Amino acid sequence: PYSVSSTNKNEWIQNLIADYKKDLNEKNIQPLSDDYIKFIRYGQHFVDKNRSGVVAYISNNSFIDGIIHRQMRKHLLENFDTIYILDLHGNARKKEVCPDGSPDQNVFDIMQGVSINIFVKTGKKKANELGKVFHYDLFGKRELKYDFLSQNNLKTIAYKEVKTVAPNYFFVAKDFSEKKSYDLGFGVNELFEKWASGIKSERDSIAIQDTEKDMKHIFKELIELEIEDFRKKYTPKPDGRDWKIKTAKEDLKKNKSFITNILYRPFDIKKTTYTGKSKGFHSYPRNEIMQHMLRDNLAIMTCRQLSTFDFQHILISKYLVDMCTVSLQSKETTYAFPLYLYPETTTQLNFDQSTPKPSKGVELKRVPNLNPEIVQQIAEKLGLNFVTEKTTPLLYKEGLGVVESYNTDVVKNHNSTYSGGTERYSTVNNLPYLKTFRKELRNNLTPAEATFWTLVQNSKLEGRKFRRQHSVGNYILDFYCPSEKLAVELDGEVHATPEAQLRDEERTRFLNSYGITVLRFENRLVFEHPEYVLDVVSNGFKQTTPTPPYQGGEYKSTHPDNGEELGKEEVFAPIDILDYIYAVLHSPKYRKKYKEFLKIDFPRVPYPKDADSFWKLVKLGGEIRQIHLLESPMVEKYITQYPIDGDNMVAKPRYENGKVYINATQYFDNVPIVAWEFYIGGYQPAQKWLKDRKQRKLEFDDILHYQKIIVALSETDRLMKEIDEIIEV
Repeated sequence: PYSVSSTNKNEWIQNLIADYKKDLNEKNIQPLSDDYIKFIRYGQHFVDKNRSGVVAYISNNSFIDGIIHRQMRKHLLENFDTIYILDLHGNARKKEVCPDGSPDQNVFDIMQGVSINIFVKTGKKKANELGKVFHYDLFGKRELKYDFLSQNNLKTIAYKEVKTVAPNYFFVAKDFSEKKSYDLGFGVNELFEKWASGIKSERDSIAIQDTEKDMKHIFKELIELEIEDFRKKYTPKPDGRDWKIKTAKEDLKKNKSFITNILYRPFDIKKTTYTGKSKGFHSYPRNEIMQHMLRDNLAIMTCRQLSTFDFQHILISKYLVDMCTVSLQSKETTYAFPLYLYPETTTQLNFDQSTPKPSKGVELKRVPNLNPEIVQQIAEKLGLNFVTEKTTPLLYKEGLGVVESYNTDVVKNHNSTYSGGTERYSTVNNLPYLKTFRKELRNNLTPAEATFWTLVQNSKLEGRKFRRQHSVGNYILDFYCPSEKLAVELDGEVHATPEAQLRDEERTRFLNSYGITVLRFENRLVFEHPEYVLDVVSNGFKQTTPTPPYQGGEYKSTHPDNGEELGKEEVFAPIDILDYIYAVLHSPKYRKKYKEFLKIDFPRVPYPKDADSFWKLVKLGGEIRQIHLLESPMVEKYITQYPIDGDNMVAKPRYENGKVYINATQYFDNVPIVAWEFYIGGYQPAQKWLKDRKQRKLEFDDILHYQKIIVALSETDRLMKEIDEIIEV
């Protein structure tokens, strides 16, 4: 009787079950239509009709502490005198274990945890009184539980009375002693005015693909194949209520669509085709929220209710979000809270675009997706003014296709993590495992690369020797002059997308950290203006006045009342609030103290104590945010190696003595155990990312990406400890 999509939908039972759904104000109450809940209501009906009796039932145990079951529990308390809950646990989905860490097994061959529930009605309880609840936990292996049940009865079991408290009326003991202090903060669902769960595709194997090429292929097949031919080839699963091949095909034919990124799982960015129409290519694309994630934006992700571990369910995204991005566990739906909202526009969506573009002449001015009353309270506590945007200088200047370099000396002084000398530099040149990749690239030069090589080979340019496809760290450079520590990169159209530009920025920052100046040229300049290209390169030799570096944000805002320009120390912006929240929710102390509250509803965050501690937390939260987005230069500081050449096929990943083996011979070396075991939500990203690539070949970019993940997880652990040194709980 465990069927959420119940087929027992006759009017009589539907009317009875409505008592459990009153005044919930929940978006998804489908689990309350589960057959096991209908059976409980069925038994309650006959006991009520008889005015006394007993309902004894072994069932799914989710109703004893589920958030949406609160009205059900209240209704049971109003009708029964005494309720006994013998919780047998055994939830494989929650990965339950005994309090001592030993295995906990289900009494049945099912994954869902169960409980023996005895509801007693004597008819003596007063109408306005609530019944009493007695609860007992039984953990352990199956045989131990069988023996316990055989040897005990209702009187011999040491049940403990549970104090049931509104509004949730949990049937299991909870420690709510810190409720008063916890409630002084603001809920993320209260701060962000618009939010929703992530995209629900219903057919991930179709709607989510690894590459743009794969996504275009699926698009073409869905459009061109007959419905039954497509079903046989891609989805033998029958059509459902909210997703049908026919409606998916019609959606792509009738509505404009485009391919874009989606953060599918932590650090796992995939491709999807997006139209924004419900019950089409996606079952529920959540367009009311996701449309704002198609442009420059960020979104915090978290879960409303936890069914597995304590709170660790917080992540950041700049792309579309899946409903299981943070966790795949039961009840742990991912919700997205975008930082900004964009106005409605007549949007041009084309299949070949990576992002939608507004109609000609339309200016998109975004507004913070923040509750102004809460923002005002934060401003008052900080003694600062709130501004809607934080402006920063460009990371680089573009002119005639040239991207100028950073001043590498200043960059190194600006961030101590960039420090290092010749010894450190020498350890990252031409790493052995890149030899095959370098050779392949050298033998397959692009036309622009071949042309440039004829201009500089054999020390033709002022006697400087250039190398082709020289690698520094995990980056392979188009051309490199060792004596000048000068890299020349030639860019085709693929470098014009926002995503590519971000990757290029990361690459440049990394190379700058080793004192290497980077010059970029569009391919066309090599053909059309070769003299100009050579002139710029030669001017880069022994450069004395390079372009000033990016040194952080610069505020240029005016006071909302008098129009006077405000300085950096006088204002804070939406990104600062987001970073503050991100820091607090990564505090181990905060998670531990308020763990019971963080399990049952969206997290609440304390108002900042003062400006000094606020800015310290903003700094650390911002560092974790940039690390999780893989935008921080820190993730380029690889702490692992991939030393063995091979076919790069992922077999069965395993961890052994600091090595993560992807197959029998190849491995990532020096992987900290803390990174391997680190959790974000319901996943261990260092393990999950590899497991999702079983029987696949890791490409060059995949190898780099995984090493970034390891750095990101290690650094997150370090920064969480730093947050605990600042935060007061």
